[in-house]
Amino acid sequence: MQKYRGTRGVRNYAREAEEFKRTIMVLAVLNIGMMLLAGALFVYAIVFAPPVSVPVVAAFADAGFFSPSYENRVFLVEENMVSSPVVPVYWGAGIFFDTETDKIILPLSVSVGEISYSHYHHRQQVKIEGIDFTKGTIPLMPLNLMPLGIILVENELEIRTRRGVFLSYGRTEDFAYIRILDPQNMPYTIVIIDPGHGGRDPGAPSVHGQNAPYEAEIVLDIALKLLEIFDAPGIKLLPTRTEDVFLSTASRARFANSMGDYFISIHNNADARSRLSRGTLTLYGSAHDSRALAEKFQSALHYALQSQNRGVSYAPQFQILRESAIPAVLLELLFLSNPQDADRLACPRYQMLIAQTMADVISELPRVR
Repeated sequence: MQKYRGTRGVRNYAREAEEFKRTIMVLAVLNIGMMLLAGALFVYAIVFAPPVSVPVVAAFADAGFFSPSYENRVFLVEENMVSSPVVPVYWGAGIFFDTETDKIILPLSVSVGEISYSHYHHRQQVKIEGIDFTKGTIPLMPLNLMPLGIILVENELEIRTRRGVFLSYGRTEDFAYIRILDPQNMPYTIVIIDPGHGGRDPGAPSVHGQNAPYEAEIVLDIALKLLEIFDAPGIKLLPTRTEDVFLSTASRARFANSMGDYFISIHNNADARSRLSRGTLTLYGSAHDSRALAEKFQSALHYALQSQNRGVSYAPQFQILRESAIPAVLLELLFLSNPQDADRLACPRYQMLIAQTMADVISELPRVR
């Protein structure tokens, strides 16, 4: 006898396919309709809608904080500011952003920490203390699309900038301020000081053995001395590193191109084949005026250090010079493989002599702006 199989549980695949097809078509029509509606609204906003006025309002928790310079200010921008959106931020009492001067205005009682600099993210940051951040709100407007970031860490406000924007702290009789500066709009020439190597790349060892300083340490000491003593109007020095950290040559070149007008990389030479090699050498890149810059440094260092003159040399094989779009030189000060040169490089007074010589050359560079 044939076994009865029945029909319950048997799926009708043809009917399911038709239902699925109808569902897909309905969703597709809805999606197209939404896209057409969004496009129509966008065209209307661009062509027919009036300009959008974005208010820039400072809210104060302490109503008593109004310096004479700001008590009559109207914090309202009556123009189209769509390209520079306002980002609401919860800050403390008496802190606001002055959109006319790109300044963050602070009460004199606020404690502002030292502005620190991080090369890895091309970022500066400052910590503000002594404010109850649960009170008051203010909007933050990144004018000219300058990237400003803030973060609240353990009741301390960190103001961060990226892409080469500088922070500068100052005070008046009525208020303190943190000014936000775009390096391309700065009224002075920016010279990038690059202590070579660092971190996991210590550079050339000294002929005197492991207890002697490596190249990365020596050039950093020289760079820090240069930053300490340099004081020339119209020129600002900006280091690629101030600590023993590793930076790729590509990142150094990108940093210099985005922020600087001149690029000076500090190194020491070495010759593994002979301890007799000595002297000063300056390498330069292909950017305009790089050779003239190299000749200035070579002449001054050779004279000040009373070293053998190894001249200047075009060195496109070095990535840091090849990729630099601004006048760039690489200073090979002396030879760490030479006992006499190594002794002088390890001496703080000799390092100061090098730093002072470099400062003299930099102070005489043509002003770019």
